[in-house]
Amino acid sequence: MSAQHHRYLGALMPLMLAALKNAADYQLCAAAVGACGDLCRAVEGKMVPYCDPIMQALLEVRRW
Repeated sequence: MSAQHHRYLGALMPLMLAALKNAADYQLCAAAVGACGDLCRAVEGKMVPYCDPIMQALLEVRRW
């Protein structure tokens, strides 16, 4: 992933958060967790604005 891909995070995040919150579909949720990790490694510090919503989604799934 190039350094320019961070521009698309805003459009991707609603889809990513929906997948993270979908505890009923375990495989989708697990894939979204892996994708989040990959995104964090790829765009590094540019992911910081999205960390709070991601963590909130993960905590909601944990309660489910």
